[in-house]
Amino acid sequence: MSAEADPIPILSVEDTPPPTMALVRFAPSGSKQDYLRRLIRRKAATLATQSSLALIFACILLGGCHSQKGKQGPSIEFTKIPPAAQGGRERVDTIAGRVKGYRPGEQIVIYAHSGPWWVQPWPDQALIPVQADSTGSSPTHLGFEYAALLVEPG
Repeated sequence: MSAEADPIPILSVEDTPPPTMALVRFAPSGSKQDYLRRLIRRKAATLATQSSLALIFACILLGGCHSQKGKQGPSIEFTKIPPAAQGGRERVDTIAGRVKGYRPGEQIVIYAHSGPWWVQPWPDQALIPVQADSTGSSPTHLGFEYAALLVEPG
């Protein structure tokens, strides 16, 4: 059973009407002067809001960058550091430093790095007292790096 489909009509260009275009123009209510005033007010309000946000952001950003000297913890500044060299039982020099912001009774522990980190000058002599002028010094075996900790008593 064969069914024939109805033929599809083909229209020529001459048979189709040309497209129509309409020009629509926005006409604000009221006078042109009123429209411009409203537009300027809106732009000024947007600009003021953006400026306020930028100012708030700048204040937050700069406020986070202030010096925190009052909130700093203690620190140790080395004033004399032995040369960086391979350590050994016989290779000893003096290490010294100044402690800032320490509490009475706190002591210094020095480490030298030569292979592993070693407590200086010896594990049974690890605690170095902080002097009245906030300084401390100790003999140390040589190492490639040095570190110090400020520890509480006990």
